Amino acid sequence: MVPKSKRKSVARDIRKASILRALDEHSAQAFNDLQRLTNYYPATLSSLLDDLESEGKIEQIPHQGKLAYAITKKGKGTIIELGILGVEATEIMQKGGIYHDDYSGEHGEMLYLWRLAWGIQDDIVFDHNLKKLNPISQETARAVNKLLYQLIKEDVKKKNITLDGTKSGKIILGLTIDYQDLVKSINEQSMYYLENMSEKEHDFFDRVWDRSLTPAEQAELGEMRKLARAKIGVRIK
Repeated sequence: MVPKSKRKSVARDIRKASILRALDEHSAQAFNDLQRLTNYYPATLSSLLDDLESEGKIEQIPHQGKLAYAITKKGKGTIIELGILGVEATEIMQKGGIYHDDYSGEHGEMLYLWRLAWGIQDDIVFDHNLKKLNPISQETARAVNKLLYQLIKEDVKKKNITLDGTKSGKIILGLTIDYQDLVKSINEQSMYYLENMSEKEHDFFDRVWDRSLTPAEQAELGEMRKLARAKIGVRIK
């Protein structure tokens, strides 16, 4: 199990990132305005702002007759470092999203229970309205951990990659899931459909991108898709 202090530290970093994002998008903000934007408790917000100010990522400036908080160049650099995944995660958290670090428990169990190195940690962030609909179970996350681990080992064995124990650093492999699209894909059996697509349909789609399909061929492609979906039991909506 991951210590509470570590969980609190990660969650705190996410909250601080959400404040930087809010200040970057909305310019300088007085405390009360920033509290409404982030929806954090005043005491929590005050503590986070103190941290960010001591880190040189925000500063207090006069703004519209009030003392307000503004993001600094160092703070903007932090947002760039977050990348698209970090930005999306902070936006989800700003809207009341749910965050779990070491979601599968694989990393914590290996490290704290068995005293073994693992090297992979899965964190998860999802919208609050998906609290009871999160499609990724802890068992699935654990299986993904083990699959990734095994695939890396196989790449080493095949000499597709090399490992160097003298180096250090972190790697983030991001997976952003659009819940509605995922549900649609599973309903329509997208993977099965792709694996069983006819050669003619493949040919048609190769030509879709260069816009060389005639209107008659486009109509034929549409009819082929309907027939194929009906054959595999896809629900047409």
